[in-house]
Amino acid sequence: STVMVVLMCGGVFAQGTFVPQGSAVVPAVHIRYKDAYNQNRPSITLTNITNETIRVKVSMFDHTGDDISHFGTVYVGSRTSSSASMVTTGDNVFEIPAHSSRRYSGYNRHTAPIYIFGYAKIEWAANDPQLTKALVATCIHYGSSKVSSSHSWFAERYLINNGQPF
Repeated sequence: STVMVVLMCGGVFAQGTFVPQGSAVVPAVHIRYKDAYNQNRPSITLTNITNETIRVKVSMFDHTGDDISHFGTVYVGSRTSSSASMVTTGDNVFEIPAHSSRRYSGYNRHTAPIYIFGYAKIEWAANDPQLTKALVATCIHYGSSKVSSSHSWFAERYLINNGQPF
C-alpha cells in the first residue's frame, strides 16, 4: 500500500507539472505604454502543426529577469467579427487544438506608464511523447507614436526559430 500511495502522488504531481517537449526563445520583446497614442506591444502568433491538441506555455521576462507572464492575454481569431476573442488572460499555459492558431499578446491592459524590454520563452507539451516538433510562430511588435499632431502606427514582424517548426 505504500507503493500505491507513491504511485497515486506521482500521478497527481505529473498532472500539475508542465514538462516541455520543445521550446524556442523570442528575443527583444518590448512593452511600452506612455499614453493612448504612444505605445508598443508584442504579439506572438502560435500555430499547432500536429494532429493533436498541445499545451503551450509562454513565459515573458523583463529587463531584470522577473517573470511578467501574467501580463499576457491569449486570443483566438473570428470569422464573424473584425476582432479576436479573448481565450484567457493572466494565464500563460493554454491549449491549441490540432492545426489551429492562437495569439499571445504580451501586454494589453496597462494605462500607467511603463517601459519593459526582455525576452519570452515558448514551450509546448503533448500527450504523444514521440512528437519532436509541434509549433511554428511569428512575433509582431506593433504600436503607435504621436509627435505634435502627427499620429502613426507601425508594425515589425519576425519569424521565431527562423520560421522552422520547434
